[in-house]
Amino acid sequence: MIPWYWYVALSGVGLLLGVFVNKAIYDWAWFVECSPSPYSSKKRVANDSVWRYVPVLGWWWTRSLVGQTLYPTSLENARADEKQLIPVYTKYSFLRPMSIELLCGLGVPGLLWYYASGTWLGVGWNPDLIPGGYPTVWVWVALHTTIMALLLIAALIDWDERTIPDQVTTTGIVLALFVFAAWPMARLPNVDFDGLAVSEITTLHTFSPQSFPRDANQQFDPLPPGMLGWIYWDRVMPILDPHGIAGLLTVLFCWVFWAILILPSLWTRRYGWRNVLRLAWASVVRPARKTNGLAKRTRRINPVTWVALAVMILGWTMAALTWNLGGLRWEAIYSLSLGMALAGFGTWVIRLLGSWTMGREALGFGDVTLMFMLGAVFGWQFALIVFPLAAVMAIGYVVFRMLTSADNSMALGPWLSAAAVVTLLLWFPTWHEFTRQSVFGMGPVLLVVIGICLLLLPVSLILLVWGKRLLGLDNS
Repeated sequence: MIPWYWYVALSGVGLLLGVFVNKAIYDWAWFVECSPSPYSSKKRVANDSVWRYVPVLGWWWTRSLVGQTLYPTSLENARADEKQLIPVYTKYSFLRPMSIELLCGLGVPGLLWYYASGTWLGVGWNPDLIPGGYPTVWVWVALHTTIMALLLIAALIDWDERTIPDQVTTTGIVLALFVFAAWPMARLPNVDFDGLAVSEITTLHTFSPQSFPRDANQQFDPLPPGMLGWIYWDRVMPILDPHGIAGLLTVLFCWVFWAILILPSLWTRRYGWRNVLRLAWASVVRPARKTNGLAKRTRRINPVTWVALAVMILGWTMAALTWNLGGLRWEAIYSLSLGMALAGFGTWVIRLLGSWTMGREALGFGDVTLMFMLGAVFGWQFALIVFPLAAVMAIGYVVFRMLTSADNSMALGPWLSAAAVVTLLLWFPTWHEFTRQSVFGMGPVLLVVIGICLLLLPVSLILLVWGKRLLGLDNS
């Protein structure tokens, strides 16, 4: 039983977390030039008040900002019709940031109660069965609280300006890397039953719900006769060799793949196929211009490039250390790396196929980086549940937009974040009752099914475009 004063202390932690969320929403945004948050580096308030620094209640004083805008430069240079599209602070603008801090202040202790009481797992509560014991519950609360805060930041920034900053996704990946290396039991739980009783609680990994090989010399039963013997993951494990050099090289490649996609590079066929790679490389290293002109001859490398390379090297280092140690730590880093790569790769392929079919950007790249983070923190199985759930949750909003406005485009990031939070809070029924055996019990066959669905995606999108043209709707 957790004493009451822990909940009071965590309420204070939640309020401070809400302050950080409000600060990050404006500091990490791409287009925002002015922030109402008193803690923001973009703060531009003439008459500040010490009361504005009080969490929750301090936002009541933002009523003095009524009539101001977060885009002062754009407002001055805008035409009369454009000024109507620029958001201006009203007497209700304080509600969102105040609600964020109130939600965090109540959510952190609420999450602790939800996890510590055993309600989250939905089984007979026995902390001794949890890997790592009761301390794992505290690690779960700390990790999941931070990730949900990052998802809230990503959702609101994407809602405001259709971008998801790399600060959100990279922070989540690095945090998961350190947490899983130090406490590998902090991954999502996988409950095994013996009849109706809980026999064991293990951690989710790459091959779940089937077992992860515990050593490089593990022997498997002879392959059963027939064509379907290969549908089990343990028939593929010797090929992947998680504990051998092939497993290490696979993890290293996953981090290279992530870094290549994250790098701020230019991919264009405007100057021919032969120059695609050359221009992409030049956009990353940004060499000095060969001719003098109005632009500066020397150019600085984008800071994102250095961050991507630093995180990639960090991932390599963690992989090498844990591979040498073996055990649960290597299993956690192996699962993190493959989960990150599989979730990001699948979303990236959907983005490419959708953009190629519809002739416009069908999915923002920020959604790809967000799926990278979800796959790294929670696993590729979690990401595979979240993506279709987000699409289902967004259908009602899309229909509403189509009926009320001519703009039927939307940001997917808020719905991905909402679907991730719902899946996390309802993890036990989502995984154990609906998807564990019916979906992920197929083993490697599931990857074949996903591949077929990706091949059919362009066909369905083409039919959608034709249908909209027959109905006289704009393809936007």
